[in-house]
Amino acid sequence: MRPRVILLYLHGGPGGSLGKGGYRKRHDPARFWTVGFDQRGCGKSTPAVQDDLDHLGENTTQTLICDIEAVRRHLGIEKWIVTGVSWGSTLALAYALEYPERVIGIALVAVTTTSRD
Repeated sequence: MRPRVILLYLHGGPGGSLGKGGYRKRHDPARFWTVGFDQRGCGKSTPAVQDDLDHLGENTTQTLICDIEAVRRHLGIEKWIVTGVSWGSTLALAYALEYPERVIGIALVAVTTTSRD
């Protein structure tokens, strides 16, 4: 049975990864089901960005937001807490602005903001 609160973890970067999963230790597994999201072209995501440079221009904040939403729907998650570190904090904020009805909370670390462009 899944814990009650679902948490989405967004890594830093761009170009970062979930690494070996140490991000899972940041949240109590008895209270949170943590979903780690390797962003498009990063970590275990395929194809790796360096192997698909012809499509790098399509790797935008908006496509990442769409990817996150596709994962949410695929897992059957209604709402979740969104957390991110560095670039992941920017992505978390952008996702929350796009889908406020899907986000029950935001937790940000090493906040990095960019322009709306």
